[in-house]
Amino acid sequence: MKSLKSSFTLIEILVVVVIVGVLSGIIIIGMNPISSQARDSKRIVEMDTIRQDLWTATNMGLNGYPTTPEIDPVNFPGVRGWCCVGLSTAEDPYCINLNSELSDFTLPRDPSYKPGNKEFCYMYKSDGTTFDLYTKLEGKGAISLSPDSFQITDKRNDCPANWIDTGLGFCVMKYEAKNVSGVATSQPGNAPWINISQVAAAAACKAIGAHLINNAEWMAIARDAESVSSNWSGSVMYRGHTDNVPANALSVSSPSDPYDQTGQASPSEQRRTLTLSNGQTIWDFSGNVWEWVDYSILTTEMPLPRTGYLDFNQITNWSTNLGYENIGPKNKSRTSSNGVGMIYSDPDTSYSNNTPYDNTIHALIRGGDWSHGANAGAFAVHLYGSPARTDAGFGFRCAR
Repeated sequence: MKSLKSSFTLIEILVVVVIVGVLSGIIIIGMNPISSQARDSKRIVEMDTIRQDLWTATNMGLNGYPTTPEIDPVNFPGVRGWCCVGLSTAEDPYCINLNSELSDFTLPRDPSYKPGNKEFCYMYKSDGTTFDLYTKLEGKGAISLSPDSFQITDKRNDCPANWIDTGLGFCVMKYEAKNVSGVATSQPGNAPWINISQVAAAAACKAIGAHLINNAEWMAIARDAESVSSNWSGSVMYRGHTDNVPANALSVSSPSDPYDQTGQASPSEQRRTLTLSNGQTIWDFSGNVWEWVDYSILTTEMPLPRTGYLDFNQITNWSTNLGYENIGPKNKSRTSSNGVGMIYSDPDTSYSNNTPYDNTIHALIRGGDWSHGANAGAFAVHLYGSPARTDAGFGFRCAR
């Protein structure tokens, strides 16, 4: 009897290799969203755990919250650094009091934290009487907590009038803050509150039971707006009032007209509103006046090169505290030609009111103002302002 020998042909082997490769690709692609969703779920749980630990350790705050040290107590008293929760004091000196007072607790680190890089961190700051705690999500959201926050949800039912539920876990002023008898107010009409420092803007938000919008919240809004097709004119994301006509900050005289007072007769690259994925609209997020966010870095943490305006993809040496994920668009190929804005970190030494640009501390300002044209955009960021600097082009908005 002749023995039967079986073997694979070359074609059969190639077919098997192709099938295995396709299946592997499908599995890898399928696993990535699940992994990011799992990390975000972990962040939600751990942020609430940190808050509960703070309440337990301080008797619901009656004993005072662990303070974070001032960044520069001589030049900028009261401006406190952010602690990256879960790091040792040697890794982050701003965590010294938090680690001491919560020594009985195991404080978690953000699941995406990398040693020496604080792009992904649970950030904590306190003056002893209250605290701010926030992190960003890999989805489009952010989590911001304070002693008055009692739930972490995507749906908010407690947004004040003329504020919007972003659908990202927090409420934000629909309009840039206006100065109404010294009270930060979100409303149409009147020009925005300008010539205000980051320190004063944070205080104004605290006075109404809110906080100055933080960088994680800003990025959540910007990246959400980036994903909405109606915010684009072809390949260009809408900028707001950025054409220098007229050459100052504008009020909102007609909330139903997104081209209100910009001189635009029809839709173009300028529109003063951006639409979020939940259908809400936010005014002047990418133009009119620059807006302070509650985040600062040291001169030694500035990204290089420092040569004026640069597109995000031109920065090759990001700092450990201000990486691309902290300020750039989701689509990393987008530049100022796509309307997303630019990064400015020129080490100038003085300007017209004799307050130095280049201080020990650089407070983040986002969005752009009426004069910045293509440099402005939802992701635009200036790094030259100190927390005490004031300017006719600087305003703010609050979140809660």
